[in-house]
Amino acid sequence: MIAARESISDRIFSTFPSGHYCLPALMRVLDVVESTAVETACVQCTARPRMFINPKFVEEHAGTPEKLLMLVLHELHHVMLGHTRLFPRVTQLDNLVFDAVINAMLCRMLPGIQYTAMFRDYYDEAAFPACFLRPPVDWQPTDTPANVRLPRALQGTDMRGLAALYRELYGGRGATYDELRSAFSSFATIVPFSLPQLLGDHGPEGDGSSSDGALEHRSPLLIEELRRITEVWPTPPNPTKGRSLSELLRDSVKKPARSNRSRLVELLRAVGALEGVGRIPHVHRDVIGVVSPIPQSDRRTLVQRALGARPMLFHREVNVRRVRMQGTKVHIYLDVSGSVRNMTGALYGAVLACQEFVHPVVHLFSTKVADVTLAALRREVNVRRVRMQGTKVHIYLDVSGSVRNMTGALYGAVLACQEFVHPTVHLFSTKVADVTLAALRRGVCKSTDGTSIECVAQHMRDNGVKRAAIITDGFVGHAGIDSANVFKTVTVGVALTPGWSTRTNLEAHADHWIELGDLNSCT
Repeated sequence: MIAARESISDRIFSTFPSGHYCLPALMRVLDVVESTAVETACVQCTARPRMFINPKFVEEHAGTPEKLLMLVLHELHHVMLGHTRLFPRVTQLDNLVFDAVINAMLCRMLPGIQYTAMFRDYYDEAAFPACFLRPPVDWQPTDTPANVRLPRALQGTDMRGLAALYRELYGGRGATYDELRSAFSSFATIVPFSLPQLLGDHGPEGDGSSSDGALEHRSPLLIEELRRITEVWPTPPNPTKGRSLSELLRDSVKKPARSNRSRLVELLRAVGALEGVGRIPHVHRDVIGVVSPIPQSDRRTLVQRALGARPMLFHREVNVRRVRMQGTKVHIYLDVSGSVRNMTGALYGAVLACQEFVHPVVHLFSTKVADVTLAALRREVNVRRVRMQGTKVHIYLDVSGSVRNMTGALYGAVLACQEFVHPTVHLFSTKVADVTLAALRRGVCKSTDGTSIECVAQHMRDNGVKRAAIITDGFVGHAGIDSANVFKTVTVGVALTPGWSTRTNLEAHADHWIELGDLNSCT
């Protein structure tokens, strides 16, 4: 009797270390398909994601469970790190650098020789740039740069610069994407080189490729499970810098969320049939009475003079120009029931801010309707300004790729609280970019799309920050010993964004917590 060949899907199940990677949850949303249409492996990021794996490649180059695991993790990193969100038009050089960083990260995560053999056996240490895609012989994750054994391709005197970068990649805190790309580009202008066969999906965009970007929208189930997995991945002894592949800040524009007034005005224009006409002001003249020191010939003045009095002020009528809205003013029926009691003041203010569109009588309703004038409504609004006593708080605002769809709303939330906020806001990803509140209002955004709490701690230490609020989804990586010591000297508040978020990384460092509600709400 011939035993049935074990499928690659079953083999993948057996390769993952038990209890470490939440694999059952991942496999529920990711189908594994054996196909020779792909050279190695790739993930199709669609509503129902699929991982295609070439069985011939597995038999030739990933025959052991440990090698197969590294192949699968390599491709999952392609998706998880979203390299084409950082670089929309990926070149072959970008692909090479991307793989070099991924392989170094995986080697630090699973440093056993049975795992790193996937890269050591597949790539030639005597060839450049293939040598950057594999760890050194007899490598240990605790090696210092000086102890890293150079591959044969980097032992010449003309390779000293690249050799130092290789030692940093596998022996220091990790070389950054930008450092590697710059070094490879400079070397290519002197000595052209050919690229080795890379692992994973480096094909053109289309058909749900991981190169298409916007993965959160195309394959939300897969992205959510990958986020869960990263939170329980083992932390390597010397993790690479940050959780992103690029340390290069990219400028973009994020529009702050529209105010409630603009939304309400839009509604009132539509209801009052004001589109097209309400935007053109109607000017007319009114006659009003005023008091003036300029002598006037009126009845009151004549009587005073006849009695021997000399009036100091005189009543007169003047013409004034008034601008009125064209169209019908809208009747406002405002809910004042118990369920909205805590919002009543804000709702009064919103109505008063739009009073040029509103009928002069507002109708308050609960189980009955009470008619009040705009003046009465205004008397109910507390117009005293609240000034914060004490130190203004430094805001560290997460602008990484995982919160990109909320950035505009988060900007609006910060600006709404600006009387409590330090005039410089600190945008962080894997670097911190300082922007003014005015720049925030213009929508300035500087991000690498990755996230690291280390840069936040370093910024706090360098700038003597003592009170800070961190607005984030919580996926910021673990703080090292030095960073943890910095947080002990700072009063830290954390505001978690709505939706998928975590307290795990910041639990030990936060003094205060809140969870933000729906960022699209009117309150």
